[in-house]
Amino acid sequence: IEAIEAIRDPETGARVFEFKVGRNSAECEIETVRAIREELGPAIGLSLDANMGYSIGEARRLISGIVDVGILNFEEPVASLGEMQMLRAEFGVPMSTHCTNFEALQHYPLIDSVVGDFHHEAGIAPTLTLAAIARAHHRQFWLHTYQELGISWAARCHFGMVCPEASHPAQALINWV
Repeated sequence: IEAIEAIRDPETGARVFEFKVGRNSAECEIETVRAIREELGPAIGLSLDANMGYSIGEARRLISGIVDVGILNFEEPVASLGEMQMLRAEFGVPMSTHCTNFEALQHYPLIDSVVGDFHHEAGIAPTLTLAAIARAHHRQFWLHTYQELGISWAARCHFGMVCPEASHPAQALINWV
């Protein structure tokens, strides 16, 4: 977390750039990730989100081709929590999930982070509670990007100011803003 705080894009102030993978071949995605890393340079955290789009074999092919570029986080490369744990153990790339069931997550201690959502949790207060639970379980927490219009956007800004567990930059779809 301290390393994330130290890096910022001088033009935008962004500390992390996250983008989607999982729709193209592993070879195409490897080239894409490498090109983005080259363009951003080493100072910006690079995170990927595959929306559970890979089989374990495809995820292994992708990660083995990019592990040396410094991936800050890989969100749900596969659908299985067990396979995410295996990938984390095999490659050392931090993993995150939208699974907020800590009874289930306790069996997968190598999954680093939980991504929550106001709409799924039914409000700010329950999401604050979820963030505190994540911290108690030694996991990072950040907000999922979803419906960032009007009140939801204001809530995201306020959440970031009052939630000490939200140390990782929240996701944001800049085109909605």
